[in-house]
Amino acid sequence: MEVYQVPEMTRCRLFAASLRGNAQQWFSKLGPASIRTWRQLEDLFVRQFQSTLHCSPPVATLANIKQREGEPLAEYFRRFNAEVPKVRGASEETIKNFLITGLKEGSKF
Repeated sequence: MEVYQVPEMTRCRLFAASLRGNAQQWFSKLGPASIRTWRQLEDLFVRQFQSTLHCSPPVATLANIKQREGEPLAEYFRRFNAEVPKVRGASEETIKNFLITGLKEGSKF
């Protein structure tokens, strides 16, 4: 919207029309004509919802997943693969390295 120099009030209206769920409920509770600028709407929205943002754990957390004593490979792979989507920015090579590093010594992989 900045690039196309969309007027502030148009931004506010477009933003409001795009809201769903909790955000739409929050917006509907704002008083009539209570938003005067785009910046004001932006600040109110961020203050309302910033605590609900979820931060992805760092890629290095995959290094903490180790095959447990007596744990079958299938179970270890299941646990490891359940954590992979939670991290962001991990290359396939990095994921493979952490997977292999977490195997018990002497594993039949």
